[in-house]
Amino acid sequence: MRKIVFLLTALCLSMSAWSQDGLVYWSQADGYKFDFDLDGTVDFSLPTQTTDKAISQVFVFDANGDGYFDLCELDLNDNLINWIFYYNDGNNNFVDPQTVIYGMSEGDKKLAGDFNGDGIGDVGIRRDNEFGLWWLITFQAMAPDVNQQFGISDKDLLVAGDMNGDGQDDIVCYDKGSWLCSFTPSDTEYKTPDFVSKDVQVTFGTSYDIPVLCDVDGDGYADMGLCSVDDEEVSFNLHSATKTANNGYSSDNGRGTFDKVVLMPSGINPTCVCAVKSKGTTGIESEHAVANVSVYPTLVRAGDSFTVKGNDVTKVKIYGMMGQLVKEIDTDGSMSTVVVSVDGWAQGTYFVCCESEGAVSSSKLIVQ
Repeated sequence: MRKIVFLLTALCLSMSAWSQDGLVYWSQADGYKFDFDLDGTVDFSLPTQTTDKAISQVFVFDANGDGYFDLCELDLNDNLINWIFYYNDGNNNFVDPQTVIYGMSEGDKKLAGDFNGDGIGDVGIRRDNEFGLWWLITFQAMAPDVNQQFGISDKDLLVAGDMNGDGQDDIVCYDKGSWLCSFTPSDTEYKTPDFVSKDVQVTFGTSYDIPVLCDVDGDGYADMGLCSVDDEEVSFNLHSATKTANNGYSSDNGRGTFDKVVLMPSGINPTCVCAVKSKGTTGIESEHAVANVSVYPTLVRAGDSFTVKGNDVTKVKIYGMMGQLVKEIDTDGSMSTVVVSVDGWAQGTYFVCCESEGAVSSSKLIVQ
């Protein structure tokens, strides 16, 4: 989007638990182009991982709670949404592809983020049909689905980011420059979006922009971004305590301000733009210390067992890939070793969440 006036603000970087996000640009042909430090150059490139199918959309987020960004590529063949996950091994090698089928390819809008602040990524769809705009959200930590009407129009684009600084992502609808957000509640057991209130309603952008939420100043709040491919730049409306309207996102007239401009790497033509952390802090770590717990082996055969070892392990919860609680173990807090049998479990990927000494950790487990 062409702009006449820019309000450029100096950013003061402080030593805090928050870190600046980077941006990743994706297209089917060019793959992923990462700009971690927002200097307009490509720091890291990856091809599209799915080579045998056309991919319609991608997400870059921590899908298993290990603190590293993972890739999720969406295949819309066969009338279903196939969420194909590629997991980061810690060295930016993407391994162990896992496909989850969730949603219909016609009429369902897709979104991913950590909506309940447990450090494990969640996926959601909004179903646009004759009954209105309905949300169906599947949490990997097994919060109940949300069935509510919420949105601007059936043309909405969906983005996710932490817009109130509570450590969990909020869901945002964008249509032709209109932004609409209802904060995910942080004071309930499951922290599910209920869309009761319209916390942010801001005008910022046009129908030609690609919206993105990205914390570009490291203050813990997602900033509204507009990617203009023609101009090769991303313009940001920063969250600020000095903005009195819309919980810090707009001036009194309900409009966002152009506070920061980031140049795109030259010569790319992205269809998706996402925020990314090169080595980020998970939602669990942002609220709690990380438990010093080990899970081994992480690859077991059906009928075998694995071990959880740490100091004063108080609780172990194991979830399936789509968030179903498979097993929960409560101890008296005096156990340092817990042996868990996987007898009767289906083959696939599981997440082991452990509490120890008031801290929390999560590990991925594969049952063959």
